[in-house]
Amino acid sequence: MTQIGDSSSGTAPPLQATLVICTYARGDILVKTLAQILPEVVRAGASLLVVDKQHPYPADVTEQLTQWEANGDLGRVVVTDAFLTGQRNIGLRKATGDVVIFIDDDVFLPPGFIEKHLHHYQDPSVAGVTGQVYHALDPEHPPELATPTQSSRPHFSAKALESTRSFIGCNHSVRRETALATGGYDEAYIGNAMTEDFDMADRLADAGHTLLYDPEAWLIHVRAPSGGCRGATQTTWPEWTRTASLFIYFFRHAGNRGNRALYLKNILRTGPLRKAVLQQPCAWPSAWAGMIRGAWYGWKHRIFQPAGAK
Repeated sequence: MTQIGDSSSGTAPPLQATLVICTYARGDILVKTLAQILPEVVRAGASLLVVDKQHPYPADVTEQLTQWEANGDLGRVVVTDAFLTGQRNIGLRKATGDVVIFIDDDVFLPPGFIEKHLHHYQDPSVAGVTGQVYHALDPEHPPELATPTQSSRPHFSAKALESTRSFIGCNHSVRRETALATGGYDEAYIGNAMTEDFDMADRLADAGHTLLYDPEAWLIHVRAPSGGCRGATQTTWPEWTRTASLFIYFFRHAGNRGNRALYLKNILRTGPLRKAVLQQPCAWPSAWAGMIRGAWYGWKHRIFQPAGAK
C-alpha cells in the first residue's frame, strides 16, 4: 500500500490508498483502462477495487477480469441493482485504504497520480481532493499522456491549488472514515446521478472539513459514448430521472450557493428544453410531466438520509 508522509517527524502515520472504479456495460473499455492503470497502481503500491454492476461481458473480457482478480491485481465486487452512488458506497465500505480515490472506467492516469492525491491528506483537516480532468474531444482519438492539453477540454479553469466545495466524479478522493461518518454518497441520486459528486463535496464542507482542488492531480477522460451512468444506451433511464437528481441538489444546496436561477436553467436544459425534445413536439408533454415528477422526487429527498436510514 502507498505510504506518504514525513516518517522522520514520527507524527504523521503512513497513508494507504485504494482506487475504486464503478463500472457498468463497458467491458472492453474497462479492460483497456485497467491495463493502462495497473502498472501505476503496482508502482505506487496502491490497491484497486472494481465495483461492477452486473452486465453480460464477452468471454475474453470475463477471462481477463477473472485472471487479474485471481492474481491479486485487483478486487472485484459484482452488484445487480446499485446505481452509481450505491456502487460508490460499496467501494467505500470494501476499500482497505485510508484514502479512497474514485476514477471512471474510461480514463488514463499519468505517473504520480496517486501520490498527488495522497500528499494532501498529511493535513488531518483535509477530507477530500479533486483534480483537473482533460476531457477528450474525440473519444476515438484521446490525447496522449505526454500532451494532455491537446485534443481535449479542461474541466476546471483554475490553474493553482485552491480550496473548493466541488468534486468531479471521475477524479476525486475522500478520507474513507470521514466520508463514511458523513453518511457516504446519497443513494437517492438515481439514473445518471448528476450532481451526486457536488452533493458529497457540499456535505463534507458543511461539516467543517477542508476540500482541495489540485490541478497537478490530473487525468485524461476518454468520454466513452455508451455505458457508464447512462446504462447500455443514452436513453436507458426514464424521462423523469433526467431531472430528479438535479432537483435534489437544487432544493438541498442551490440556495446556499446563491444561484438558484442558474441551477434551474440547467435543469430545464437537461429536461424539457433540451435540443432533442424541442425538435419533437410530440415529446413535449412527457418531458414536462417528467420534470414535474422529477421535482417532486427531489423535494421528497431534499433532506439527506444515509442509505441505511431510508
